[in-house]
Amino acid sequence: FGNVQRFIAYDNDNPSDWVRRRAGGKGIRISPQVAGMLIRVVGNDVGDLDQELEKLSLLHPDASELTEAMVAEAVQGHRHFSVFAMVDALAQRDLRKALDVLQQQLEQAPREHVRLYMLVVQQFRRLLLISSMLESGKPQSDILKKLGLPGFIGKQAITQARQFKYAELTRVYALLGKMELRLKFEAELAGVLLREIFGNICRKTR
Repeated sequence: FGNVQRFIAYDNDNPSDWVRRRAGGKGIRISPQVAGMLIRVVGNDVGDLDQELEKLSLLHPDASELTEAMVAEAVQGHRHFSVFAMVDALAQRDLRKALDVLQQQLEQAPREHVRLYMLVVQQFRRLLLISSMLESGKPQSDILKKLGLPGFIGKQAITQARQFKYAELTRVYALLGKMELRLKFEAELAGVLLREIFGNICRKTR
């Protein structure tokens, strides 16, 4: 029957070392920063990560080392990438795009509303931290070091944070906190509540 490899979800939120070892086993090199980017988009399920690494090894067999651009191009078809795009659209106040992705996600996995919500919370917590550091005058290099994110994602997050005033991010984060219990106990209204949250996030305050 051949050899069948089984993978389980890694119990570490950031299995960067596993990704680098696995990539090496496939004959490709990947830096900690680019491995972090791959994990950020795909998630920490090592089965999913292994599939993406296999794809990358086939797409770039002669590359001396995988780059962020190579990874970004390869993972666009992954199911988690659309969630990544949704959060990015919210940070850019692109309500139509965010709602389109939300609708697609809820149709594919109606019970995933809490996970979607937590991804939004995670991103806006990060943007609030960045905005606070920008307000205090910290240089971008210090902010990137504090975030501990791959360069591509860290710079993208700083760009996103600059599109909001600190007071706006504080308002959004407070709103997300108020919505948490409603999402958990009113699952049948998940779509309505998430659309309401998205509308509030994308609305500019005067």
